[in-house]
Amino acid sequence: MIKRLVKSEFIRDSSWSFLAVAFKSLGGVIVSKLFSVYFGAAGLAILSHFQNLIGFFTSFANEGINKSIVKYWSDKKLKLNEKKRLFKTALWLTGVMMFVVLLPLTWWFRQYFFGVFVSNGSDAQFIWLFVLGVTSLTFAWCINSLILVECGVKDYAIINILSLLVLVGAVFLGIHSRSLNIALTSFILGNGGMFIFSLFYLILKRRNLIRSFVGWPDRVALSRISSFLTMAISVLLTGQILDFIVRDFIINSYGLTTTGEWQAVVKMSANFLLLFTNVVGVVYYPKVSTLIYDHGALKKYVLKVMILVSSLSLLSLTIYYLERGVFLELFFDKELGDAAYLVRYQAIGDFFALNSFLLATVLVAKVQIKKFVIGRFLAALVFLVTLALAIKVLNVEALTLGYMLRQIGLFILMVYFNKELLFGRSKSDHKFSDSESSSTH
Repeated sequence: MIKRLVKSEFIRDSSWSFLAVAFKSLGGVIVSKLFSVYFGAAGLAILSHFQNLIGFFTSFANEGINKSIVKYWSDKKLKLNEKKRLFKTALWLTGVMMFVVLLPLTWWFRQYFFGVFVSNGSDAQFIWLFVLGVTSLTFAWCINSLILVECGVKDYAIINILSLLVLVGAVFLGIHSRSLNIALTSFILGNGGMFIFSLFYLILKRRNLIRSFVGWPDRVALSRISSFLTMAISVLLTGQILDFIVRDFIINSYGLTTTGEWQAVVKMSANFLLLFTNVVGVVYYPKVSTLIYDHGALKKYVLKVMILVSSLSLLSLTIYYLERGVFLELFFDKELGDAAYLVRYQAIGDFFALNSFLLATVLVAKVQIKKFVIGRFLAALVFLVTLALAIKVLNVEALTLGYMLRQIGLFILMVYFNKELLFGRSKSDHKFSDSESSSTH
């Protein structure tokens, strides 16, 4: 059965996506390795904290607004002018969200969010370069979403690969200064280089689409995107902001070295999930979006992908767990091999996280945003309760235990929210959406 799945259309369509994600994972590994070797476990902790801060901006785009671009631009029922108005509105919303998030971070709460990266959080040059880099990166992802659905996975992958080569090169040059401040600046500016590749590609291959960038937002398009924006805000609150606060607490309570050991395990987890979710997501989400009106075909496709992903992830995670110390030393530094004891709960959580992702994607495609948001908040609550009860007993291991229980809880909720799809009989599924989805059509 697995052999048939491997030969399926899903895998064939994923080849370029896999190549792009392989480069992205490799780039992430190289960057983490450089920070670990040059700055030790403490440097890895700082890098993770910095990436988390960047995620404040990329998450509301990638987890919300950009998903609306992929969904509606791939909708054959919409006219081209409607799609262009939607993309233009998406750019406006991205800009507004950038301003809303940047203002408090760089003005009122500068010390809290930037203090660990620069002395007293007052290095104006560093902060302005951060703003430039993160703005370029966020808008680049918006453009890339358009390239994905308009031009295909291959072109999307090539742009991402070129961008990652620039990122790794920038970090490699910056880190040799042995200044953490310069290394972080190189990292964010290297990430922002994606904007140049994305915009240049559109000018070269799809110049007519650039007109979509100009003009005022559209009311109908805004209503279509609003549900996705709600989803993105929930991801921001229960994901990036929660992670930042927890990591800041661990840094202050246990120090940068211990935090770095925990982050080494988290980064291994992130690279593993990235490899699966990005490969699957580039092909899986657009495909699910086209099948939401066909209950039987959607059920068959989702189950097929779940079986494939579960099988491959179980095998991969088992190998990783058995040789966890070796992997941590190989991917980071010898001193981080001591973090192997943290892998147990994290690896179990990763398995459930992947399957939750597949089922959550169905909710997103069906615009069942309330269910998605409820699942995120309840899972985050499980994590916080576990942390509060276990931190004094298990210390840092309470974080990985909380992660595991969070992902198991989220998976159970996703199964429940998709019970009609998974366990119901094949039938017409036209009335799939929450009450809010009716306003999006």
